[in-house]
Formats: sequence, structure tokens, C-alpha cells
Amino acid sequence: MNKFLFSLTAILVMLLVVKEMTPVTGALTCSRDHCNGIQCSTPYCEGIPDGRYRLKQPGPCDCCPFCVKVIAKGEDCRSTMILTRIVGATPQSECEQGTHCDQTTFKCV
Repeated sequence: MNKFLFSLTAILVMLLVVKEMTPVTGALTCSRDHCNGIQCSTPYCEGIPDGRYRLKQPGPCDCCPFCVKVIAKGEDCRSTMILTRIVGATPQSECEQGTHCDQTTFKCV
């Protein structure tokens, strides 16, 4: 029972932190020249074992293209939402094309 209460408390604290940080992370921006001088190479995503990956073009704060794990329909997609909400980071995984991460079930639908 104590482990359950501890886990529940930890989850509630994390949710409160995420809720409070959301407005702050929206204000973070990258300068236009933060990628100057960086030489990018295009990764070979199909060669990564244990999963399906695809090439993702860089967003406003990413300098180089990178591989993201593709999550199949019905699978857990919690990881796609946590980092994005907490630190505004680009997710390292995403739901397969034509699906999205349901915020209630945390499954790709």
C-alpha cells in the first residue's frame, strides 16, 4: 500500500510541475544563428535495429536531421508528450503517419 501511495504522490507532483512549466517553455526560442558552423550529416535511419525509425527534418531549435522512432497504432506514446511538455524538446518518437497520441489513453490512435 505504501508503494502505491508513494507512486501516486510522485505522479501528482510531476503533473503539477509539468502544468506550471508549460507557460515558461513556450517562451523559449532559439536564435537564428545558433546552428552556424555546424556540419550536419544525414543519418541512415533504416539501419537502426529493434524498431522502425524515420528521418525527421530539424525543427526551429534543432540543427541537423535526426531519426525518430515510429510508434505503431495502439502502442504507448507517453514518451512523445513528456519531454515536449516539460522542456520543449523535440520528441525522439512519434506516432505512425495518420495517427496521433491520445492525451487520455496515451496510445497512438
